[in-house]
Parts: sequence; structure tokens; C-alpha cells
Amino acid sequence: MSLLFNTSNTIKMLKMKNILAIVITAISFSFSSSAQEAKPNQPQNKSESQRLKEQLIEKLYMEKDGRKAELIAAEIVKKIDADTSWAGEKKKRDAYRIHPLYTYLNVEDFDGFKQFLLKLGDVTGTERIHFVTAGYVRRAVKKGIDLDFASQLIRKERAWAKQKMLEVSETSKEGREYEGRVFGYAMFTADYAQLLYRKGEKAKALDLYREAMQYNQLRKDADLTNAYLAIAAEFLSPNELKKEMEQLLRNGMATADIINRLKTIYVSEKGSETGFESYMASFNSDKVKEKIELLRKTMLDETAPVFNLKDLNGNSVNLAALKGKTVVLDFWATWCGPCKAAFPAMQAMVNKYKNDPDVQFLFIDTYERGNAKEKNARDYITGQKYTFTVLMDNTDEVVKDYNAKNIPAKFVIDKNGKLRFRAMGFSSDADLMEEIEAMVTLAKHL
Repeated sequence: MSLLFNTSNTIKMLKMKNILAIVITAISFSFSSSAQEAKPNQPQNKSESQRLKEQLIEKLYMEKDGRKAELIAAEIVKKIDADTSWAGEKKKRDAYRIHPLYTYLNVEDFDGFKQFLLKLGDVTGTERIHFVTAGYVRRAVKKGIDLDFASQLIRKERAWAKQKMLEVSETSKEGREYEGRVFGYAMFTADYAQLLYRKGEKAKALDLYREAMQYNQLRKDADLTNAYLAIAAEFLSPNELKKEMEQLLRNGMATADIINRLKTIYVSEKGSETGFESYMASFNSDKVKEKIELLRKTMLDETAPVFNLKDLNGNSVNLAALKGKTVVLDFWATWCGPCKAAFPAMQAMVNKYKNDPDVQFLFIDTYERGNAKEKNARDYITGQKYTFTVLMDNTDEVVKDYNAKNIPAKFVIDKNGKLRFRAMGFSSDADLMEEIEAMVTLAKHL
């Protein structure tokens, strides 16, 4: 396997957030991958006006024709401006107003998108318009169309993102808002870099990626890091690229992809994988030790709920039969973005412990939707070539026994069947890998 990335796949690697993620992200100007919760519908007594209002809003979000969405959005805006019963929606006025842009984008009606964007003029009441225009840029770059117009858009949005970052940095250089705005600027800068790369301006693209990486220190986004390395690989020798990846490890910006590529180099140089884990430990041992000391203080001492579930081949797996092993449970679903975002790092952990008979990873598909749960899970896992042991919690009983309302949710069970750690959500490859290693290390030695 070659160390160098296939640069024709760079755009695919940088599709960091899909359109739904962009919509959710824009609300808080934060790109974090937090846990997702499946909530049942809650029947409530509602007035007729409230019911009609919700129906109209839902109609807007469900409409797939951009021009029809424009008409619905205009109706909603008109009601907000004139009908006192809509006063509660006033803060969302511009969000409704610009929503047809998402409709056009989702069906890739680029002409409709451009025409409606020009019709809207200057919209200042919602940050969503900045993210949807960035979404347009990503689609344009992926398809290689309308790059001049896309360039105008992303330059404007990048300037906006920088201003938002500078505004918050004047008052605070820590906290979620600061981190989100810094990473927002990194993302828009990476979008511009990808556009320039597509136009053949590769040296400029690399410079912009390097700037984006400076603002990726807090979030440690794996997709951005990997996309940067894909471009850097065209300018650096294999040895220079190796040093670049080693420096990223020292900076706490490990990704599963970096580990795989460093292993390829290591095997090429040494002739085998022997000693690779020690080589990797030289970069993160201190960080893992810090995690161990922090986690030691929060270690649980609960009896882990036992279960008997079937894997994708129909074989039963009983937790009780795994007594004597340290067991890592990962609750996930095919619709859960953060769950899937964490999988490359989890695969790296599975690889790390694949020769350790005392450690077992189980990936429990739960809260799954639809009537083809096993097929959906199998298609995703095999399509991504993950080597996971996947169990099906089709009734959602096991995830409820573990009191995990949100996924992804990870639990570590010691050899005596005691639940020692629980962790929710996903932040970055580096943090996840360090945390799993620390949890397993502690649990194994109890």
C-alpha cells in the first residue's frame, strides 16, 4: 500500500460535514461531533393555530422543490411580520427566509440556488446563510463547476468567519464559542484551499491548508488533518511527510489515517510490525498517562448488565461468557453521524489490541431505524471495510439497560464483569484513542 494519498479522492476526504450537519452546526457555529439522541414523539395538547403553524414549518423543511420552498418560506415570513400569533418565531425569521437555499442545494439545483441567493440580497439575521453558501462551494468543487462564482462566495465567507473569530478572541480565548469560531475559520479556509487545488493552484492551496491547520489545534479534526496531508504529499518526500506526521503526533493531533500510514512506512523500513506499538507510544505515552490519572479518579464499580445478542452472522454472543476479558462496548447506529465519525479511530484501537486475547471490542447496533436493520448495519460495516464484531440490539433493550439515551456511547467492563467506565459522544480521533487506551489499561490491571 502506498503511503501517498490518491489526490483524486481529496475532495471526498474533505466532505467533512454533510448538509444536515451544516444546518445543525450553523445554529451554534460549532462543528463538534456530539452524541445524538433518538426521541419518541411526545403527544401534546396544542391549539389549532399552533398545529397549523407547525404544519407549515414542517412543510417548508420537507419540501424538495426549491421554487415551492420559496413560496412557503415567503408565506412564513409574511405571517411572522403580520400575525401576532407568530411572534415567537421572529428570531428565526431569516432562517426560514433562506431555507430554500438548502432545498436547492440538496437536489443540486445550482442555477436555482444562485438565482435565489441573488434575490435574497444581504441577510444578516442568521449565520446559516454563511454555512449553506459554503455547502454550495463544496458541491461546486466536487463537481468542478462554476468555480469562479464559488471562489467569490468562499472568499466572502472566509472573511466573515475570520471577523467572527476575531470578535470572540477579543473577549475570550477559551470555551466552546471560541473553539467553534476558530475551527469555523479553519473550515472555510480549507474550503478555499480545496477550491484552489481543483483549479490547479496547488501551491496556494497548500499554503491555505497550512493556515487552516494552525487553527485546527483545538478541534483536532481528523478530516481536515488528513486532507492537508493529502496535498502535502504532493510536495514532500516520503521522509519529509513522515516527519510531518510525527510532528502532528507530538502536537496531539493523531488520526487513524496517520497511524496506518506510519505503520506502512515502519514495516517498509523495519521489515515487520514488531516494535511499532513502542514507536507509537513514544509520541503519546505522556498523554495516555495523563488520561489514566484523570480517569482513575472517576472509575466506576458497578455490575455490568449482562446480555445475549446475535452478531451479523447469526451467532450468539453472551457477555457472561467473556468474563476474564476486558470488554469495550460501542453503541452506535447507521444514522448516527458522530458514531460513524469515531469509527476510524475505533478501528485503530481494534487493530492495536487484535493480538491481545484479553481484550474484546463489541460494536452494538442499537436505536436502528427501518425494517432492514441487519442489512443496513452489514452494508455499512462491510462497505467501509471495518473489522468489527457487530451485535444487533434490535429491541433496544441492552442500550436501555446501560442507560445510554445518547449515542455514540462507550463502556469498558473489567475481567470480573464490573462496569468501570462510560463515555458519551465524540470529539477527535486523538482524544478518543488516548481515552480508550487509558480505560483499557486501567481496567486490565484491576
